Amino acid sequence: MSLATNQQMTLLATIGGCLFRMHEDSMFSVVTMKELVDKTYLQIIGIMKAWPETGDLKKNMLWMNDKIDKWEVFLREAGGFHKLTVLTCICQRGLADLQSQLNSTYKLRLIAELNEPLDKIHGFMDPDCVNFPAYEKADELMNNLYELIKWEWKK
Repeated sequence: MSLATNQQMTLLATIGGCLFRMHEDSMFSVVTMKELVDKTYLQIIGIMKAWPETGDLKKNMLWMNDKIDKWEVFLREAGGFHKLTVLTCICQRGLADLQSQLNSTYKLRLIAELNEPLDKIHGFMDPDCVNFPAYEKADELMNNLYELIKWEWKK
């Protein structure tokens, strides 16, 4: 895979990881939200399987795992990430940033299906969009991830 594809896959894996954490920690007590998180997580897995790849898959997976492992160390050191609203903000920021940088209509179509469920999860958690500490924490964490993956803003 190219560096750009590795970066894109890392963002998708990050969104998936946040959804997985929500599921594993049973962060939602409302059944419909639990189901939405589970369904959206499965959508991410499907999107990642359908994402166009190039190059040596094993080498690319090692690159992504290395970056995610380093980010997890930062998450533990930074603290405060293990809150539902922060995880939700990371998902939304990752998706929005990915959409803003993609030129491929195929890839944009693949991730378009994530907008509605992530908006619903966010709307449930912060309907008035006023949890500024969560947004700031998500920004701090995402900025560190972008440094690790050498994300370049092209648009």
